[in-house]
Amino acid sequence: MSTSRFTSLSLALLIVLALLAGCQREEPPSVAKSVKKPALHVVVPEEVRAKWKAVQIVAHDKQSGRDLLYTVDTEGGRFALPGSNLEVEVAHFLPAFVTDGKTATSVSNAPSNPGIEIVVREAGVETFRGWLLRNAPADHAFQHPRYTLALQDFIARR
Repeated sequence: MSTSRFTSLSLALLIVLALLAGCQREEPPSVAKSVKKPALHVVVPEEVRAKWKAVQIVAHDKQSGRDLLYTVDTEGGRFALPGSNLEVEVAHFLPAFVTDGKTATSVSNAPSNPGIEIVVREAGVETFRGWLLRNAPADHAFQHPRYTLALQDFIARR
């Protein structure tokens, strides 16, 4: 085989390899990541609003191993998590949480299945909206590399 023919064949092979490397199949973006689940319509009965004043939330700091306890109002109470730019707000408290998938409400004032809807903002941007259920802490859990959150207790008005 002549040197010029070997050079031409080698060059052609390199061009084919370069073209194949550039032709990788692109996957379409995941629909699950781009579709945000609609929030539940929340109905807080007046008797619930009248009875319950505050909730207690435990923030577990995975770095230090410490638990931090926050007592905040049942609607609109908020706190900041130290060493982060996270702010947690309580949107609603339902002592007997039930849902049909579209609406969440409380079937009584007895704390049989207490839950709070929280909103977590990082640097002012909402990153999580969901429920913390005392009887099922793993359901709808807030996922963060440093903190976990759990509903600990609830306080009635006097």
